[in-house]
Amino acid sequence: TQLVPPPPATPLRHPEDATIIQTPIRSSLVAAAKDVMLLGGCGGASRESCQATASAPPDMSDIEVTVEALLEQMDSSPNDYELISFLATVKEWKAMFGRISPHEYGAIIHHVKTEQDQPRVANLLSIHILGGKCFTCEYAASAVRNTSEWHRSSTAQILIPQCHDIAQHSGLIHDELSEWERTMTSGDFEEAILSAMAIGSRTGKTVSI
Repeated sequence: TQLVPPPPATPLRHPEDATIIQTPIRSSLVAAAKDVMLLGGCGGASRESCQATASAPPDMSDIEVTVEALLEQMDSSPNDYELISFLATVKEWKAMFGRISPHEYGAIIHHVKTEQDQPRVANLLSIHILGGKCFTCEYAASAVRNTSEWHRSSTAQILIPQCHDIAQHSGLIHDELSEWERTMTSGDFEEAILSAMAIGSRTGKTVSI
């Protein structure tokens, strides 16, 4: 069977047609679709104003600096982690985070709507609690108790190394974990306790278990 050669290409009537034919149609459609989605999501605003609105911090100037007020703001916040991250940069709120009790710490974590963000919020707040120098197992236990089931071990693994009293009071966290979660975190407990004992020996402080 002989192959039939393709017909000769039709010459372009106008030189500018070459530019039209060579334009990547798919990329143009994708770019247009992104613009439509962006504009649609901001009520027809420009790309720049939409991005500025999306990244603008919330106005908390008239909000009382209390845990109760924070929980109310979290109810209407689309991203609890971003809200708390912003507030942690505000002097008054940062000071408030440093004073929260273990119960209040757990309440904030429990209030985080996106469950996978609960360990992140627990870690973020732990840096500020008691000036970031005296985070204890009581706080960590409250965090684990108030974290969703699927993220409890992750929260424990993040907070265990931060507990200054892990050698003495690791049982507070241990008691909040299931058998499987205890297995998952056993190495974290052991490493943190050994580290605390090593620090104690260097500083001359006796660390009892």
